[in-house]
Amino acid sequence: MQFSRYLVWINCGLFAVFGLGFTFAPELLASIVTGSEPASSSAVIDMRATYGGMALGLASLFWLSTKGSHAVYIGVRGVLGLMIFLSLSRLFGIIVDGSANAMMYLLLGAEVLMAVLAASAVMLERNGSFNQGMQPTR
Repeated sequence: MQFSRYLVWINCGLFAVFGLGFTFAPELLASIVTGSEPASSSAVIDMRATYGGMALGLASLFWLSTKGSHAVYIGVRGVLGLMIFLSLSRLFGIIVDGSANAMMYLLLGAEVLMAVLAASAVMLERNGSFNQGMQPTR
């Protein structure tokens, strides 16, 4: 269970930093991540809300998911699902849109790595290595 809790905490921190960055410096982060800045004020506003606000919301959800064994059980599965869909969507974009910059591949690798770690945590929990009977009843 401790491994799962650490993964959820790590994601809480990463999404908090990402969310704060896109809330307060969306042009800078967009330039670092994509190589270009948003072209209009509305694009910047939407970037603040979508990338900043959503990431901060996920960070708060992950923070809440560290507060008990059942919450960690749900939180690590949330990390797994999020990372699977982020990586699949990014891979789809790389295939369909082409000519991705190096940051896109770095982020894809990080998302896949985090998904593997979260899947490993789920498997360890299922095998009883970390939860000692703390799984919720179905």
